[in-house]
Amino acid sequence: MDLLLLVLTNGAILKSRLSDFPKLKKATAKQLDDWRLIGGGVGIEWGGLDEDLSLKGFVKSAYVNRALRILEGREEGLFA
Repeated sequence: MDLLLLVLTNGAILKSRLSDFPKLKKATAKQLDDWRLIGGGVGIEWGGLDEDLSLKGFVKSAYVNRALRILEGREEGLFA
């Protein structure tokens, strides 16, 4: 499984690949399940992995990594 989903309070669903985040990519299922919201709900912390991810960082990483996959031909673009 290589999917990270965030469901926002407005109903929006954001998705990215776990493999886009090195510490999460190497984590076990048990480590991934050990998370908590931080910063008033605008971030996620995986304490056992020493990994924090803000909503802003998630969105930025997701779009940058998707653009790189499109440029490398590993994923179709929006208009393909």
